[in-house]
Amino acid sequence: MKATSYTHTDQIKEDAHGTLIAENNLGIYHDHFITFLYFNSNTDSAKVNYSSYIANYGTSQHGFSTYDVDGTNNSFVKSTITPIRNTGDPATGGAATQRRSYWTMRRVAETEADGRVRLNDELRDLLFVNSSKTTKIGNEVGYRLLLGGVTATSLLDNDVYPQRRASYTKKQVWVMPYNRSEKWVSGLYAVQSTGEDNLAVWSSKNRRIKDVDIVLLWCTLGLHHVPCQELFPVMPAMSGAFELQPFNFFQSNQLIGTN
Repeated sequence: MKATSYTHTDQIKEDAHGTLIAENNLGIYHDHFITFLYFNSNTDSAKVNYSSYIANYGTSQHGFSTYDVDGTNNSFVKSTITPIRNTGDPATGGAATQRRSYWTMRRVAETEADGRVRLNDELRDLLFVNSSKTTKIGNEVGYRLLLGGVTATSLLDNDVYPQRRASYTKKQVWVMPYNRSEKWVSGLYAVQSTGEDNLAVWSSKNRRIKDVDIVLLWCTLGLHHVPCQELFPVMPAMSGAFELQPFNFFQSNQLIGTN
């Protein structure tokens, strides 16, 4: 929140970078980002509630947990949903059917560059699989990542210090190999950081993430907060969540045969 001489919106003649939420009180536009490191845990979901006093200019936090998919020999499958035109001629790769279009997907990420995901860019299905473990009918066991609610990414320029310190907020998902020293998303000293020690810098090493002991994901939930009068002086909770759901992990639907 910013103290101001304004008592009515008619007095604001320039971009105030915020909303007049009460007399002499301007709610500044800001962001909330919470990043979860997830690579071996007995819980398969996380939910956060964003709530703050309007006095906050923004928050950047991270949670820590661990995860493996039936062992450590894991891979990340970043499947882009792609429409395909069917020629109707098997000689050209088409199918002998009246249907002229369909969609398909499948791509295993090889390195960290492939493991960075900005959800707003394309329709994607995100899976974590163990290629050395399969079901009875041959499918790789895995889990699917689902994100819901607040998935905003940072809009700041890369050369400003807040963004250099929190460069990981440009994407919602980062997949990396396990490294014991890479523990804090903003680096060890975030407040004094100049951006040389954080998640985006580690990912720039572009290490192999296929069939290795990978950190399954760093997952960032984000919110662009535009204040309004109803949020003063305390912001009601706004929820965001991510979840890992079994994907060919079990032999059949787990509800079948239960009492």
